[in-house]
Amino acid sequence: MSKLIDEYPLVVLPSLAVDYGLNEAIVIQQIHYWTSRKDPMPDGHSWVYNSVREWKKQFPFWSERTIFSILKKLRELEVLIAEQKSNSLWDKTLYYRLDYEKLQFSITQVLPNRVRKGCVVSNKTETNSEIIDRFDTFWKHYPRKVAKPNALKRWLKLKPNDDELKKMLIAIDQQELRKKETHFVPHPATWLNDRRWEDEITTNVNTTMGRRVL
Repeated sequence: MSKLIDEYPLVVLPSLAVDYGLNEAIVIQQIHYWTSRKDPMPDGHSWVYNSVREWKKQFPFWSERTIFSILKKLRELEVLIAEQKSNSLWDKTLYYRLDYEKLQFSITQVLPNRVRKGCVVSNKTETNSEIIDRFDTFWKHYPRKVAKPNALKRWLKLKPNDDELKKMLIAIDQQELRKKETHFVPHPATWLNDRRWEDEITTNVNTTMGRRVL
């Protein structure tokens, strides 16, 4: 029982856990805690710097691989900014700060009851964690893996639900993108931006069949 009183606690906000996941919410809160106690650097922002190994001292219950994955996910969601501040070629230390504007505007969105393409969509709470998980599924399936940040930005704007993701995966197979040479496959961001999963699939017919040869 003494540990419940004497050990320094980690704080997590339920609303952050809903939007980003429990592990991610813990890291967000911890980065906020440390940057709020740092003086601003010349760029006007307060930063905290730690290697993954140093972060593990604060999160001993996670492996270094898990910590790396959490930081990577938060960077992909653009709520965590990481930069190298040293001019030394040998110093690769990453400095971290939160994008508070992004955090403010990426809160949980409640989707009202509405009819879309003949389907009734009930009230549902969409979280960024769910949206990014769908993107990971799309990314694994899409054959041309280039410009991932651009594709993710487009995905976060579209916010496809489970049904739309399913249609995308089917369209990728129907369009035989995985059978084409890579340079003939559109960039994923372009494919998403043009809503190519909605393209009508046509079957090529050999028009020479059945013709009389004169």
